[in-house]
Amino acid sequence: MFNTFFRHILTGLFLLSLFSLPAQAHNGEDHVKDTSKKEEVIKNDHQHQGELHAKHEHSPAAASEAAAPGEFPHLHPLFVHIPISFICITALVVLVNLLLRKREFDWLILGFIAIGVISAYIAGKWFHPHTRGISEQAKHLLTEHDFWADWTIYLGFVGLIIQIVYLFVLKGKRWVSAIAYLFILGSAYAIFHAGHYGAALVHIEGVGPQGKYLEQHHNH
Repeated sequence: MFNTFFRHILTGLFLLSLFSLPAQAHNGEDHVKDTSKKEEVIKNDHQHQGELHAKHEHSPAAASEAAAPGEFPHLHPLFVHIPISFICITALVVLVNLLLRKREFDWLILGFIAIGVISAYIAGKWFHPHTRGISEQAKHLLTEHDFWADWTIYLGFVGLIIQIVYLFVLKGKRWVSAIAYLFILGSAYAIFHAGHYGAALVHIEGVGPQGKYLEQHHNH
């Protein structure tokens, strides 16, 4: 039975290849015509990139060494990826453990959410850079970003405390861990929104790249 099934598959693939040959032959001529156009576009693009690169090399900023860490607010983008990673991973472990119900996973959840909450507090409260001269739209995005960042910390901290209670005080009470899971998932939801508004600030409003709209030497 297996051999018959295998032969049918091979036959189907062979027939499919036969039907595709005329189409390839028909498109071959068009492909030759388009090749010169594509090469011209690629050539122009490379020429444009070369001009930009040459301009960058001859600029005073490029001639100097990279800016030292203390010359711009670098700690927030350095630390903010830690809570994003750990809180999101914790949420995934929570979802898996809803099915497996392994106590070992509960300890893993405790460690991950602890790292996530602590690093979120450091990134959001200690190393949050000051902004200046931003637009009203950017101010709105920053307000939303800070709002969801705060709720990331609040929900994650409550989930952490309840998870500690579950593991050390009310051992074996699954309903306690279920409550902790809800807060942890809420923290992951909040950090998703905080990241969304943070990305909008950077990539749409241009806050941060090349030091734009940032106060130097300051974190709060």
